[in-house]
Amino acid sequence: MDVESPADPNECFVGVKPFERALVKLITTAAVSLPSCFLHPLVPGDDGHTTEGVYWEGLHAEVHPAGNAAGGALPASRVQRKCWQLESLISISRLLSDGLQEARGTDVDHAASKRPSCHLVDFAGGCGPLGLPLAALMPHAVVTIVELKKRSLDIARAKAAAAGLTNVRFFEGDLSAFAEAFDIGLALHACGAASDLVLDACVAARACFVICPCCTGKVSEARKDGYRFQATGSSEGRVTYPRSRDVAAVLSSGEYNFLACAADVSDEALLRGRRGMLRRLAKTYLEHDRLLWAAERDYEVRFTRMPEPGATPKRDILCGWPSEQPPSLRVMGCLSRRAGQDEDLSELLRLRQTMRDAGEAGGGADEAGEAGGSEAGNGPVAAASERSSSASSSTQAPKHPGFHSGVHLGALLAASEWDPEELAEVTATLEALKDGQILTVAASSARRRRLVHFAADALGLHHVTVAGDQRPDRAHPGAVQVQRFKQPSAAAAIATCAATCAAEAVVPSEECAPCTVLEEEAVALS
Repeated sequence: MDVESPADPNECFVGVKPFERALVKLITTAAVSLPSCFLHPLVPGDDGHTTEGVYWEGLHAEVHPAGNAAGGALPASRVQRKCWQLESLISISRLLSDGLQEARGTDVDHAASKRPSCHLVDFAGGCGPLGLPLAALMPHAVVTIVELKKRSLDIARAKAAAAGLTNVRFFEGDLSAFAEAFDIGLALHACGAASDLVLDACVAARACFVICPCCTGKVSEARKDGYRFQATGSSEGRVTYPRSRDVAAVLSSGEYNFLACAADVSDEALLRGRRGMLRRLAKTYLEHDRLLWAAERDYEVRFTRMPEPGATPKRDILCGWPSEQPPSLRVMGCLSRRAGQDEDLSELLRLRQTMRDAGEAGGGADEAGEAGGSEAGNGPVAAASERSSSASSSTQAPKHPGFHSGVHLGALLAASEWDPEELAEVTATLEALKDGQILTVAASSARRRRLVHFAADALGLHHVTVAGDQRPDRAHPGAVQVQRFKQPSAAAAIATCAATCAAEAVVPSEECAPCTVLEEEAVALS
């Protein structure tokens, strides 16, 4: 069976997706630092530290997400999740506010003072689910809710009036048009580029920021800015991606767009476990890019996550402050506790080490680049990756058509794609193939096909996807054909070698060592 080889090695067999190639480039390059994660202040540490949460029962009903007298209430099924989300941002904001006052040498307890202690801005604040509880919990601070939609602000005003809040201001318009000075900027799930515009506003004001981004699929230079269109009638984008110099030196805007779309997943089932690992890492690198951008502008930055996993699939929180105006040492310490065994970042370190080892074994500087890391993974996945890398480093001719040294992106990603048991099962099936035998492996999903391709590639077998048969009587969505090519027989090898010897006037089997070895092998086999 003759199968043509793909022209592009990166398109060969393993079915690596564009966002995965972009992820590989980020993981393996030395130009982009590895992301790090810090404990959320609500999570108790080994030192016994704890940060005050939100006592929702003590707040006015209209400040609670379940309140509905003034409108804007949430369904009962979402109230608990929203409370977790709000508490995650409120706790950091209150901590930063106290830290700024401590650093300035002013009393955090402002009961006897009429001057506002801090100005917080809730960007894209909607009807006030975040800004109003902040105002209620920080009566001596001023909270401004910035919102484009008049209807939402009307609801926020009514709720504030019903709750008796007098320290809330309202700004109707595009968030980039807000030009007042402020101390802390916040945004909870500001869609797409809106989170970047909030970050821009905070940096321009040299203010602290606490941002929980969402809808990364809308982060693209190719996409129109719907938020701006509502404000100005123009839909041209205002943010350039990638944001940071480091990431822009590694990824094109197109590659970044693939990464952003892959990271925009709301279905929790698609993000769980090993199968969701790559998409979670894509999201982590997008947020890392935003923080690198802020760090380039002389900010101290922190990446953390909402402590309650059930709060939302999009629970990453970006936090930072200008280096020239940091909060107190106490507060910086509370926000600088390392997360320790973060599942995603531990897997990222393992992937990076596996890729580095594969690059060294295969001499593939173009694929693996220079990278640091920690311990590589063990078991069938690592063993198969090592076999695959060894095959790619061979200086001999390929053992089968279409075998490229550059097809091992799938091998590099396998540690996060499949369980070792899955890989071991498929590998054992393929290892049983005899010379010349062709095996058609049914694969009902893209994930299954990728697994078969990877295992076959690691064993040095020829493998290609065959189109699914859609006829009702023979329906299957797809399959992978795998073939072990016949090794040349001893007789054929002797004949080939003898012909070469004859052309060079050498007596076969007497003066030619290869011929002698081949004849001995032929006798042993007979």
